[in-house]
Amino acid sequence: MRLHTCLSNKILNLTLVAITSLAMGCGSRGDRPDLGYVDGTILLDGKPLADAMVFFSPEEGGRTSVGHTDTSGKYKLCYIGSDPGAKVGKHAVRITTSQEISDPKTGRARHTPEKVPDRYNSHSELIKQIEPGSNKVDLELRSK
Repeated sequence: MRLHTCLSNKILNLTLVAITSLAMGCGSRGDRPDLGYVDGTILLDGKPLADAMVFFSPEEGGRTSVGHTDTSGKYKLCYIGSDPGAKVGKHAVRITTSQEISDPKTGRARHTPEKVPDRYNSHSELIKQIEPGSNKVDLELRSK
């Protein structure tokens, strides 16, 4: 019985070492920077801004994080693929509602009209700081 217990403990220890080694390999961050989780709500003139694309671009360089607002103006940023977050640091924030669509009559691509003023998209004045952990970034935009 004592031999069985020793073997069981030895197998358990080897299993734990193997699992820890695998977890460390699978959890490798590689070149990925520190990220903060970012979500919030975007309002335009006090109303939820639906179907808008939200871009957070790090001022120090690096990958831009992207989000999309739902019908209630809520968004969550993704860093890469479905990995949530944005690089920690200052970001230029750009918001757009214009989308490229195919005109059913001509088959040509065209852009839908932009609802968001230039000062929030192509000439954005929005700068936001992202910290490690959870970041709630609500934005209230004005059309005039």
